[in-house]
Amino acid sequence: MSTVKLEVQLSSAELIKAVEQLSHEDLEQFVSQVILLQAQRKASNLQKPEAELLLKMALQYLLC
Repeated sequence: MSTVKLEVQLSSAELIKAVEQLSHEDLEQFVSQVILLQAQRKASNLQKPEAELLLKMALQYLLC
């Protein structure tokens, strides 16, 4: 599938409607990326050992 870069402003509800249109495979990839993004943001507020552990846990979850 080809993709293009497009910057738009969407509400959360509009984003969910867009996500609903993804294929199962694309949805899995999208969710994985969101989980990793969330872990990275949380890790930025932690001490290095805790941040590394959180990111390691997130990556292990995504590989399951």
